[in-house]
Amino acid sequence: MKNKKRLSVILPCYGNVAACIDAVHTIIDVFQDNVEVIVVLDGCPPEQVTMLMAERINLPHTEIILQNHLGKGAAVRTGVMHAKGEIISFVDSDGAIHPRYLLKFLDVLENNPSIDGVVGFRTIYHTHFKRKCMHILFHLSVKSLFGLRFRDTQTAMKMFRAPIAKRLFQHMRIQGYAFDIELLLNAEKNGLSIGELPVAQKFTESSMSLLSITMMVRDTLWLYRDFVWGSFSRELRKRRLSAFTLVVLKFIALYPFSQIVLAAASIALLLLRFFEGFVRGQVSRPFVCNQKCLCCHHA
Repeated sequence: MKNKKRLSVILPCYGNVAACIDAVHTIIDVFQDNVEVIVVLDGCPPEQVTMLMAERINLPHTEIILQNHLGKGAAVRTGVMHAKGEIISFVDSDGAIHPRYLLKFLDVLENNPSIDGVVGFRTIYHTHFKRKCMHILFHLSVKSLFGLRFRDTQTAMKMFRAPIAKRLFQHMRIQGYAFDIELLLNAEKNGLSIGELPVAQKFTESSMSLLSITMMVRDTLWLYRDFVWGSFSRELRKRRLSAFTLVVLKFIALYPFSQIVLAAASIALLLLRFFEGFVRGQVSRPFVCNQKCLCCHHA
């Protein structure tokens, strides 16, 4: 690691501080002194903040930032704008994807100056069947709506060169879980060269509630609305007949339906916020991994 540039790793945290502390220790074990870890506590309960602060003395090269609960995207943006490293990465605070994969991501950027960033895609994804079905459905929906080439927009491990990351996040609007889509859309819009690498994700309990899922659907459809009209207006400014090609017509054909869903999601979001105190996530049965895969069984 002597030749590695200093890396900043952002961990947005909302809830499971104990897992976050373990994740920070693992990152420091992997990178030793060549890393800056930034933990952004996104509206965590006071007792969890106290737990992390008590452990702070045992977390070298770590900065802790407190903010009101704004969402995962907002927490990552806060960390990126505070980062001092030449290369910036962000991962989930539950340690679901082992930080050793960051070494591979870093190697790609170090050895390929023309590449602006690297994103992961999950080849092994341990989770409950229902959550996996939701993941597949959301991925197919994003693929159909936006035509993004990426194999997995929601993998919680992405890495960019610092100037690129700060430029992308400076203009980000989505504050929730759908921020990954906006990030990758902006990367493609700006003609950035983004590589992909496979990762394995071990089982962790999902922190997503019905409220956050509804917000994610709403934010995705907001992005789609802007994407459709942005694409259409660009073609009109070029005065090209290609504005009426089948591709554009496909987006326009989907647009009315997407706006109906957007309205429904917005109403549902208001209702869920009103009854937030009564909404509780379902408790899933324990997950047992019977495979000797690297993501669950570390040497």
